[in-house]
Amino acid sequence: MARDRVEDHQRAGAQIVTGQTRSVHGDKGATPDRANPGAGPHRWVGDALPTWIELAWEQPISPRLVELIFDTGLYNVLTLSYDDTYTSRMRWGVPQTECVRDYVIEGRRDGQWHELVNVGGNYQRRRVHEVPRGPIDAVRITVTATNGVDHARICEVRIYEQS
Repeated sequence: MARDRVEDHQRAGAQIVTGQTRSVHGDKGATPDRANPGAGPHRWVGDALPTWIELAWEQPISPRLVELIFDTGLYNVLTLSYDDTYTSRMRWGVPQTECVRDYVIEGRRDGQWHELVNVGGNYQRRRVHEVPRGPIDAVRITVTATNGVDHARICEVRIYEQS
């Protein structure tokens, strides 16, 4: 992998650990009262699928949980209404196209990647995964499919260590 791509992934990684769980990108982002503009767009947008993002630590950690917040198009129209013109713009009863559908979470130990979680068919915004115990120095999330769009969007990643 080219060095500039690694640096792009490192900069992107900083956007998904800010504590902001909604994108502040453009007109359809978070409202000003819910945004933290000094921290950036608060969303990682991957390249054409499959794509990945990696978070690494200088010292190994022993994670217990990995929490992911996906972009599910919270700016989309989705509310109750008697107005057929208004409701015709909604996507009822189906996954939102922006949401990550298939992904793998891997942990790096002693320079080798090990699969921790493999998910297919996701449609939920928030996913929390228990992961096998043991020290790792990096986590990689590889997205292989979404529910419609041609790129991945992740708003937040949280890693919780063993206590």
